[in-house]
Amino acid sequence: MNPGDITFTLKAPTGFVFTGWLSWAYHDANTLQAKGNLETTQGTLGDGGRTLTFTHNPYLSTNQECIGYGAQVTAVDGATPGRYTDGQLKVGAANPVKLKGRVLDPDED
Repeated sequence: MNPGDITFTLKAPTGFVFTGWLSWAYHDANTLQAKGNLETTQGTLGDGGRTLTFTHNPYLSTNQECIGYGAQVTAVDGATPGRYTDGQLKVGAANPVKLKGRVLDPDED
């Protein structure tokens, strides 16, 4: 499968911002073991770090592999503890997926 370049747009849940760091790697679809090709890069930050955008071609050479993405977030200083469900991941023209986050109280681990 070779869909070509696709734009990924992430919106962090309330209380969080992206650092800009992101990574992806190919995995075996049956075992989810990483197969290599780990890449790291910087995405484009917007809205004070609340949004992260990058373009990538999620090319898969066989139907026995999958690709996993990771993006680093951090809690905003002074964020109010609680669970927030207003984050979002949008991949190309696909329907968006909800991203959730929880800001812990200072006494929680």
